Amino acid sequence: MYFKNTTDSKMKNLIAKKYGKKSCYSCQKSYFRNETIALKKLEEIKLQKARNSKKPIRYYECNKCNSYHLTSISQDVYAELLEKWAKYRNRRIQVTAIFWENKLNVA
Repeated sequence: MYFKNTTDSKMKNLIAKKYGKKSCYSCQKSYFRNETIALKKLEEIKLQKARNSKKPIRYYECNKCNSYHLTSISQDVYAELLEKWAKYRNRRIQVTAIFWENKLNVA
């Protein structure tokens, strides 16, 4: 389910209330309607004493729900993870292509 405009945010809030938490229906994470609110919450969390080691350090816009989420993963680490995932995906595509070429005897 994708929420594109402000009228859909009302539906998003109703769904969040139904499930008893303020989280995004499409990706099951806490959401913030705009960048300002996300930044404010991030600053508020940074001022709190650390209760656990996973503390959000930045916010990002979600392409599933068009809201903002907080994350404890830095941009550099995220870029490395994306790169590793892309290499893995490309390798899986190559292995699958080789499998089907051998299976169908196409060379």
